Amino acid sequence: MDEQLKATEALLDVGLSVPLRPVRFGKRKWVPRVTIYRPPLGGLLRILQLWLSLCTTIEQLDLMDNNERLRFKLTHGRTLSKIVALCVCSGFMGGKLFTPILAWFFRWRCHEDTMLYVVSEFMRLQDTKSFMTIIKSVATINVVAPKMSQKTKRS
Repeated sequence: MDEQLKATEALLDVGLSVPLRPVRFGKRKWVPRVTIYRPPLGGLLRILQLWLSLCTTIEQLDLMDNNERLRFKLTHGRTLSKIVALCVCSGFMGGKLFTPILAWFFRWRCHEDTMLYVVSEFMRLQDTKSFMTIIKSVATINVVAPKMSQKTKRS
């Protein structure tokens, strides 16, 4: 589990590269790519708000067959493109200004399977299990209790 957590941290720090549809100039072809990095907390809150509006889980996405995936993409395509745009551009002002333009661009230039895969992988990497040990250790520490070296005050 520790190796998996380290790999997740490394992936989010290095970034996930997402290929877009190729752009052709005559006989030449160029495949543009965008990279998704770890968003700040404000960007993550925006992404999680959109994810929760989908009312689905990662496990439900994995269990869908082709018809259900097509129906899901049809009903939630705009939200998926907005999530990917927020993953790329997740700053305070950039997230508000450029997200609608970037989401429109992704709807036309990104393959729909790639977009769904990026959203599911990004949400899979956003795991709260790493915080559980910190929360448990903080819960066991009583801040107001006297330390071993301190004398107890009797009144």
